[in-house]
Amino acid sequence: MTVPDFQTWFLPLLRLLRNGEVHRIRDAYQILGDEMQLSPEDRAEVLPSGKQQKYINRIAWARTYLKKAGLLASPGRGLVQITDRGKDLLGDPPDRLNVKFLKQYSEFREFHEYKGEPGDDSVGLVSEEIDETPEDILERVHRSLRNELAEELLERVKQAPPP
Repeated sequence: MTVPDFQTWFLPLLRLLRNGEVHRIRDAYQILGDEMQLSPEDRAEVLPSGKQQKYINRIAWARTYLKKAGLLASPGRGLVQITDRGKDLLGDPPDRLNVKFLKQYSEFREFHEYKGEPGDDSVGLVSEEIDETPEDILERVHRSLRNELAEELLERVKQAPPP
């Protein structure tokens, strides 16, 4: 199994918190990893930066997105709690809770929509069907730019006259 995308964690995280109590997000990581039957290898997989386990990063982004949609609250550092809106959603949950669904909440749209400079007609980088966290996107773009630069430098070296 591979580590699920961050949207896949939305419903399991809400369900874990459905009792309305304040939970430590650190505890949620372990419980959700068990619930999703992540292997030790999956749990050990880190982001390209090497600074955080991938599954923890994905759950953390799920928490951020759900919080921005008003489905979760953070009553303190490292703490998370479901809101009344989150409980209402669990009363009749969608088949798949994703970014597109969260856009029905105005607070989430304000957070999620690209805001360019005045007069900027460019399109935002985030599509409706996104499976990547912001770190994943940055890493992919960084890798692409690094590869382009390497190719350009190699071409210049090949074209340079011998010393």
